[in-house]
Amino acid sequence: MKKLILLLIILNLFQHITLAQNPITDSLLKLLKTNKQDTFRINILNDISKEYRNTGDYEFAISYSKQAETLATKLNFKKGLAKALNASGVIYEIQGSYPKALDYYLRSLKIREEIGDKKGIANSLNNIGIIYYYQRDYPKALNNYSRSLKIREEIKDENGIATCLNNIGIIYKNQGEHAKALEHYFRALKIRETIDDKKGIASCVNNIGNIYFEQGHYPKALEYYLHSLKINEEIGDKNGLASSYINLGDTYLKIGNETLAIEYEIKALSLANEIEALDLIKTANEFLSNAYAKTNQHQKAFEHYKAFINARDSLFNEKNTKKLLQSELKFDYEKKEQASKLEQEKKDALALEEQKKQKVIRNSFMGGFVLLFVLSIVIFRSYRNKKIANELISLQKNTIEEKQKHILDSIHYAKRIQEALLKEEQHVSNHLPEHFVLFKPKDIISGDFYWALEKQGHLYLAAADCTGHGVPGAMMSMLGIAFLNEINGTNELLSPAEILNRLRDKVVKELGSSGQTKDGMDISLCKINLETRALEWAGANNPLWSIQSSSSPGGFGNKELKEIKADKQPIGYTDVYKPFTNHTFIEKNCTYYLFTDGYADQFGGPKGKKFKYKSMQEKLINLYDKPLETQKNELATIFDEWKGNLEQVDDVCVIGIRI
Repeated sequence: MKKLILLLIILNLFQHITLAQNPITDSLLKLLKTNKQDTFRINILNDISKEYRNTGDYEFAISYSKQAETLATKLNFKKGLAKALNASGVIYEIQGSYPKALDYYLRSLKIREEIGDKKGIANSLNNIGIIYYYQRDYPKALNNYSRSLKIREEIKDENGIATCLNNIGIIYKNQGEHAKALEHYFRALKIRETIDDKKGIASCVNNIGNIYFEQGHYPKALEYYLHSLKINEEIGDKNGLASSYINLGDTYLKIGNETLAIEYEIKALSLANEIEALDLIKTANEFLSNAYAKTNQHQKAFEHYKAFINARDSLFNEKNTKKLLQSELKFDYEKKEQASKLEQEKKDALALEEQKKQKVIRNSFMGGFVLLFVLSIVIFRSYRNKKIANELISLQKNTIEEKQKHILDSIHYAKRIQEALLKEEQHVSNHLPEHFVLFKPKDIISGDFYWALEKQGHLYLAAADCTGHGVPGAMMSMLGIAFLNEINGTNELLSPAEILNRLRDKVVKELGSSGQTKDGMDISLCKINLETRALEWAGANNPLWSIQSSSSPGGFGNKELKEIKADKQPIGYTDVYKPFTNHTFIEKNCTYYLFTDGYADQFGGPKGKKFKYKSMQEKLINLYDKPLETQKNELATIFDEWKGNLEQVDDVCVIGIRI
């Protein structure tokens, strides 16, 4: 029955491929059908997987690599198994499943090291380097590429040398060393032209275009991108085509041709979705968002920006980082364990040989005595080794616990530093009207912060959300507080909008923010005249809400919540910099709310959904008539009940002030 099911699957796959009219794949399938030698069949299965991968049919590609893996495992054909594991890793890498890809690459590397397959080892090291590159760990990526290059130069693997040179060039490009990057790209291109490697030529030409793009030579960049596109179209490389469309779209956007830019980015997104390449999906959505924003199609820009955020978070979330580290640690442990096992086997073999020599020269009279003596030695050594092993395990356990304690102590110390920078609510100002500050960090330390400053009869008050949370977010929040204090450290009385303009300039300058890095913050900042009670406000992405008694039919009951829109730009790098807008209000019996996105974005409730801003507005409307301290306590209770047993997804900061 199992054989019949397998036969049906193979026939179905064969039918699909025949319809695809790929002569190379069709030829391989005929070989698979007629050849009965199992090791040869494994190689054919791996080659079919590669052909499907090159045309973007990843579902079929992974199916054939898995078949090769199963058959190679059954036959203990290690070279074929390593090749199958590597083939699966490449597919997972293209689809953005980096932990899975790294796990397969490390398993392949382990087998290749066991059988001494130098070409395979170099290939695995190069692929492991690619994973670290995608995770932006450039030192580890460069280390693996260099090790791979050294082996490939040793075995004179021209194609492999070109691949390593190209990848090393990418690292130098990302580190801003354009001259070194171009040197490596052109060396790789020369080799690939010599061996007529069209896919490799397209990759090198595309990467050279990237350098000219970063240097602002857009006509030159377009020339190389179009050359790469032409080659990718010839060879039917869907992944390469999507990359070419993305680069062409971004270049046309830079030179002001938004129509062509959108056209190419739509092509790229469609193709990236078809081949399920998460990294390309992320980049295409980001550039489409920028293009639509530039043409004032704000709804489309927002939709693609959300898609970009979802793809980015999937690629670079904390869970994926932990999985990569676990795969690396598992590989290192198994490698050390295997080396220890081989060493022990070598020692045991030497000891056994020595015992045989002693038995030859011993007479029968001493045989029983010698046997007993040897047995005693073995028992003693076993006991001693076991004791040493237990002591070593105990020492390692204590070391790990001590390191964990040091890390937690450091984080708690960082928390004390952050708390020292954050003013306690009751000490924000002696002249501040009735108010509350609801502050709930996700982790021990927070990426949200609130800030207050009393100056020349005015009070500044802000709620800010920095990039990330935990340790990275806390670092950014402390910098944000320091920058705000520095900006307002003169006698000049600045408007909120002017403060945000200067804060953005400082963040971009000091942190070196660019299109590659999005460090910065969203912030809501107000200035209150303590004498006249007039309020000025400006916001970067975060709005301001106000509630005032009203009989208007559009309000909630007899109250109305108004939202003052923030400028849709962060405190950090953006493609187009616009001055922030300053708003002025003089209203009586009005309560204002400044907040970050953590409260509304919390998952919970009966269906595990987001709380959302509309629910938050309704709660505030219902609580409006109550004292602000009561509002704070009830908001905290509502949040905790909604969250229930789920994890808090982000830092929370809500500030209410009644004027």
